[in-house]
Amino acid sequence: GNVAQQLETRVSAVVGALSGVERRRLCVGLDSWHAAAVSCEGLHFRIFMSDGPHGVNTRHHQQRYGTTAFPTGINLASSWDVALVREVATAIAAEAKEIGVNLLLGPCVNIVRHPLGGRNFETYSEDPHLAARMAVAFIQGVQQAGVGACVKHFACNNQEELRKQITVEVSERTLREIYLPAFEAAVKESHVAAVMAAYNQGSSAIT
Repeated sequence: GNVAQQLETRVSAVVGALSGVERRRLCVGLDSWHAAAVSCEGLHFRIFMSDGPHGVNTRHHQQRYGTTAFPTGINLASSWDVALVREVATAIAAEAKEIGVNLLLGPCVNIVRHPLGGRNFETYSEDPHLAARMAVAFIQGVQQAGVGACVKHFACNNQEELRKQITVEVSERTLREIYLPAFEAAVKESHVAAVMAAYNQGSSAIT
């Protein structure tokens, strides 16, 4: 209510005061985990990102921290318990804030298409409805704790082998009914802070 409105007003004022160059700097990576820093309206900020969907991953950062390995996405989804997923997400966000992370790279909502998929454990399900419900709960838990969530990987990123070389051919109906509902729910229902692009190329239905 009031706090959210005040925050929205403050963010709008800060963004409005940024020059075009400064706005573009926010989209430039210093490295794989940091965006370029920007100073404005007495604030100095930059985006510090970290994986992931089942706990804050600090192995790529200069300083190592001890963080919790929570149950993976596919385990959480097996519970069908959105309250549990929201609680886990809140705990992950608390650890992220403790070490200065302000954008968590998760949840992963890609559809489980084959049992040998290399990242099936990280995502939720082959069921788009279940994936959407889990994603909404996770994002709400993270973002209500003051950390941004980044839903991934948009879209049809369903295999690890040759993931940067393949082109996914899929009909528009299949895309809309199976592969996109969880992303749509993440954006429309939980107002996710960011969306991560997929590694694969897509057919005309995707692009």
